[in-house]
Amino acid sequence: MSRQPTVLTIDLGLTNCKASLFSLEGRLVGQASHRYPTLSPQRGWSEQDPQEWWRALKACSQALQSQPGTQKTEIIAISATGHMHGLVALDREGHPLTTCWTLFDQRAEAEAQELNRLLSAETTYRLTGARLEAYTPAAKIAWLKQHRPDVAGKAAFFLAPKDVIRCQLGGEPVTDPIDAAGTVLYDLRRGAWADELVTAAGIRREQLPEVRPSWAHGGRLGEEAAQELGLRAGIPLIVGGGDDVEALGAGVVTPGQALEHIGTTGTLIACLSAPRFDPERRLEVYPHPAPNLYLLGGSTNAAGYSLDWARRFVSHEPTAQAMLPLTYPPSGDAPRPPLYLPFIKGERGLLWDTRARGAFLGLQEVHTPADLARGVYEGVAFSLKEVLAAVGRLSAPANEVVSGTPLTHPGWAQMRADMYGLPLLFPAAPDLTGLGAALLALVSQGVFANTGEAVAKCCRIVQRVEPDPGRVAYYQEVFQTYQAAILACQPLFARLS
Repeated sequence: MSRQPTVLTIDLGLTNCKASLFSLEGRLVGQASHRYPTLSPQRGWSEQDPQEWWRALKACSQALQSQPGTQKTEIIAISATGHMHGLVALDREGHPLTTCWTLFDQRAEAEAQELNRLLSAETTYRLTGARLEAYTPAAKIAWLKQHRPDVAGKAAFFLAPKDVIRCQLGGEPVTDPIDAAGTVLYDLRRGAWADELVTAAGIRREQLPEVRPSWAHGGRLGEEAAQELGLRAGIPLIVGGGDDVEALGAGVVTPGQALEHIGTTGTLIACLSAPRFDPERRLEVYPHPAPNLYLLGGSTNAAGYSLDWARRFVSHEPTAQAMLPLTYPPSGDAPRPPLYLPFIKGERGLLWDTRARGAFLGLQEVHTPADLARGVYEGVAFSLKEVLAAVGRLSAPANEVVSGTPLTHPGWAQMRADMYGLPLLFPAAPDLTGLGAALLALVSQGVFANTGEAVAKCCRIVQRVEPDPGRVAYYQEVFQTYQAAILACQPLFARLS
């Protein structure tokens, strides 16, 4: 009996590795995940061990192969994705010289300031479409040059997480435009490394990987890695993309569409046919995984973080989603919940202030834990609404938002639709980031002629949540108060930190 052809996707998230098998029609066949730790050896440092990624992948591969639905499949390609802005230095044999410094790592604050002084923050933004901040690989490499010149000198390549795991599989040290742009060393218009930035950061040009399309070939699974994972050697490895490949899996490939994702962090990005640069440099522009498209938007630091914090300290519920059922929609005589500023891990988004701190404002003695929980949900959604509103001022306003967050609670979905004042759409696929990576592999293997055909055949919307006009007006009023609260609190952030 012939085996069902599948593609294997590897998603290195900020908390766990997820390995998934997808059919040639983009259907999820099997999935396994395994957590790994993030360490903070010093204040402001955030590190992961690439060997922990490999151990997690091995555990996922073993778990996948034990699932009944996966035992009659044959993997025809492997495609990886992962969290962006992480940095690992590798030697010529592909062995890590450093841990991975994640996007929460702030050790390179002084180096970021110096690079922005040398080139001006405006010049960097106009070249790359992104801000050069402490968490970006450009600043991290400059820090390595300053504090560990021995390691920087030995480094053959500086790679993103998904490129490291592909090298561990036996692939080539290359990258894609999404992760290249995430380094803030990439000229967005030219589609090439920006020589001015590379020189300023003190990087040898050969230390940066070749940039290939996300669907391009990136090597083959090596014998040793195949044996460890229990797979067949020689499987094609796809270059893949940074975790913005979720936009492809969500079918967000038409201008006017926006994508929200609420994971550990929060993201709101809109699809554009041409790059648009923000004069205030609050929004960032990235290449879309599909050709000739771009993504404009921003990310917030503590979306899921805030929900998990509230679950532990406010509601004591077993899961974050369990907090909401009694709090939305509110009854007519319920007190307005306190306003929550979701800056418990500093903030990117539109604020760009690592010293930003979270807050509850407007607390009253009548407020219950349920009111505080609802305030946290509202604050998280407001942080994304603020990005959406800024995108609308800079480009054509979005007409719908596709959610990368599963529809696990109708009240939470309705709240966001009311906040945005737009329909909130939910795709059929349970894992949009994995599906996006899978579609790149299917295009690479000729199953589909291009990403447009792949989306048309594999991406489907199954639920649409319409905003309630009355609550849209209510939340627009509260949103103005939220923005005023941020302005009022900003002078205090430095003192509170």
